[in-house]
Amino acid sequence: MVFAGLYPVDSSAYENLRDAIDKLTLNDASLTHEPENSDALGFGFRCGFLGLLHMEIVQERLEREFGIDLITTAPACVIALPTKREKFWKFTPHQVSRGGRY
Repeated sequence: MVFAGLYPVDSSAYENLRDAIDKLTLNDASLTHEPENSDALGFGFRCGFLGLLHMEIVQERLEREFGIDLITTAPACVIALPTKREKFWKFTPHQVSRGGRY
């Protein structure tokens, strides 16, 4: 899966974005989302997509069908790091420590 943050350009449109994403997930079971808060961008959602094309289609539908102007963060993949005890899930390469130590 590919994950990206979706934030409304106008912070007052957060409720509209939430309702729009909820409506899209009724028809698209592969779309996942959870609320996210950014210091720079405000309130938004971290959404999971099947790929970059799926992400672009969802973004276009939100903008065209629901009239929401969006800021989309750079997409990233989840990295599973198996260790002797458990798996650690990292969302960006920067969260993975260097030198092979987890």
